[in-house]
Amino acid sequence: MKPKLLTAASTAIVAPLCAAFMMSEFFRISHAVIAPDLMHDLAISVKGLSLLSGSFFLAFALVQIPNGVVLDRFGPRRMIPGMLIIAFAGALVFATAQSLTGLTIGRTLMGAGWAIVFMGSLVVLARWYPDRRFTTMVAIFIAFGGLGNLIATVPLAAAIDVVGWRWTIAGMAVMSTVIALAIALMVRDAPPRHPYLRRNPENLRAVLGGVREALSNRQLPYVFAMNFVNYASVISVFAVIGPPYLHDIHGLGTTGRGQVLMAMSVAT
Repeated sequence: MKPKLLTAASTAIVAPLCAAFMMSEFFRISHAVIAPDLMHDLAISVKGLSLLSGSFFLAFALVQIPNGVVLDRFGPRRMIPGMLIIAFAGALVFATAQSLTGLTIGRTLMGAGWAIVFMGSLVVLARWYPDRRFTTMVAIFIAFGGLGNLIATVPLAAAIDVVGWRWTIAGMAVMSTVIALAIALMVRDAPPRHPYLRRNPENLRAVLGGVREALSNRQLPYVFAMNFVNYASVISVFAVIGPPYLHDIHGLGTTGRGQVLMAMSVAT
């Protein structure tokens, strides 16, 4: 039987997933506030900064289809914490990097690791909640994710002013491992007696057939187009153009950049 909206039992399942999505949103734009520091400390150009942004999202996109396959076969409870190990490793690589290459490798690993959180969480919500409550739960879930964008602005800037960007990113990586452990302990792939628990694993032919069916959806190009002109333009200003502009043209320090980016994040 599926639980009512945000009962004690369902909150224990949803809460760590919300925390994971919040961290995913944090890490995807965490380099925005520290961009001028990266450019100064490691002699990175704006072109290099765009590489850092692109590497995360490229890795994020490339693993989506494999993520769908492993989520169906092994379940979110195992796969989300497993992939967060990759995200944790990427954050540590980024925090200790001494060159653009190291930073890019770190961002790529983070993108690949965090990519599973959103889709894996939707799978859990769809199995635990009836259709009439699913959209409400997704709205709550996305709202918590938005907090990650806010944390990546003024709070991140404040932490950087105290301990520096390397220790701050390393600390957030440690928090990620705690969240991964919470997911492994608290999340369940499906409620008791759910058909998923009695399924037979799909063979390769069935998996490829499912991928082909999804890609043949005629509405998919419209979704791609909408995201291309919407989110891509926002993140380009937020994470690539904005930080050096605020630093070079307006002379804003870490805290000032964080405040402006927070205002932008709230507005979007």
